[in-house]
Amino acid sequence: AHLGPSEYFGEMALLKDEPRMASVIATAHTTCMKLDRKTFTSLPKWLQQIEDNAEGIVRMNDLVARLLLDDGPARLIAGAGQYDIDQEVVSVVGPMRMLAADGYRMLARDVSVDLAAKQLTGAGGVEGAIPAGTFSADRLTADLSARTITLTGNARLRMEPGKLRMP
Repeated sequence: AHLGPSEYFGEMALLKDEPRMASVIATAHTTCMKLDRKTFTSLPKWLQQIEDNAEGIVRMNDLVARLLLDDGPARLIAGAGQYDIDQEVVSVVGPMRMLAADGYRMLARDVSVDLAAKQLTGAGGVEGAIPAGTFSADRLTADLSARTITLTGNARLRMEPGKLRMP
């Protein structure tokens, strides 16, 4: 996400007394205020009410994730989404693009990523290309640990002869 003047960011670890999970990089001159857990808990109770009202959902715009894969880097790009801190799930509203250095690309819609289980689901259709052809389906499920993808519902795969690489 890109924040502008007078906008703010925070770390839910401050509210939940858990390890820090986010990082922020300033791209221009920035003035920030630092508030640690000890200082936060010493604030008057009326200021701490945000802790009681925290819904555990972080809404995000202009999402970009960079992944380091065995075959080179990949980028995931989406317009908007939200992160449920308690469930450890990132949900993308609308399309999400994946572009990999080795020629793989994919467009999936209504994607959710369960970070704890390392599972990705695209319930709104998927289409893409690999160096050996193209694919499409109504639904995508991926086991990120096992590096397996399952296409279901009107699944189509078109292979180009002689383009398949075997490891």
